[in-house]
Amino acid sequence: MMPTIEEIAVKSIISIEITKSLKEAISKMASSNHRNIVVIEISPQNHKNFFLLTISDLINYKLENIDENILLKDLKLASVP
Repeated sequence: MMPTIEEIAVKSIISIEITKSLKEAISKMASSNHRNIVVIEISPQNHKNFFLLTISDLINYKLENIDENILLKDLKLASVP
């Protein structure tokens, strides 16, 4: 029998603020054993924008020699509707 989505889906989502560094995001992903992390940007009007940082992004950043101290807001992250 095939497992259901509820059985295999991640139950907890981890997130990080867009003002944090890539290094902090990597550390948070590693310590929680997640391959993706939601990046949250809060506008001055208290509106939230969501972005996704994936393990594939990390590989590309490594290949491009992106400094881990760069802020997440300075990366071109995929927007989440």
